[in-house]
Amino acid sequence: MIAWACRTPRRLIGVVVVPILSLVIAGSLWSGQRIGEDGSGTRGPAPSASAQVPDAAPFVTAAVRFVNAWGRLAPGQTPDEWHSTVRALATPDLSTKLDQTDLNGLVNAAVSGKPDVRFLTTTSALVAVPMTNGSPVLVTVVNNDNQRWLVDDIQPDVGN
Repeated sequence: MIAWACRTPRRLIGVVVVPILSLVIAGSLWSGQRIGEDGSGTRGPAPSASAQVPDAAPFVTAAVRFVNAWGRLAPGQTPDEWHSTVRALATPDLSTKLDQTDLNGLVNAAVSGKPDVRFLTTTSALVAVPMTNGSPVLVTVVNNDNQRWLVDDIQPDVGN
């Protein structure tokens, strides 16, 4: 075995260095000692990192408020009032697109049921909002720097 291990440098490293290195690492883990990036050992438990789950409530509230305003003309509401209302709840990009909306083509529905958060980060969320006409919509809500939650996109919730 010794003659075989010493025959090439690669075998010698594999038989001697790798097991020793494995023992050092295992020993440091067993004793609670960490090996830092600089090679120094430190004592104590490894630092813990806890992920903070963002609060979905402001995103859901913004989505519901927008969908209720967007889905239909309120009784007595003029087209200019509708545009003004949805523009205040949307990003500038979506507001520009909504200015082109033909109000005769509105879904004529409101929010019905509990919204479902499909994706959530600290700056954006994708919320599925059920509607009274049975056709849910997906609403993308973003949080701008001023802590205002605005709708950036709305589309039918169909397929993948």
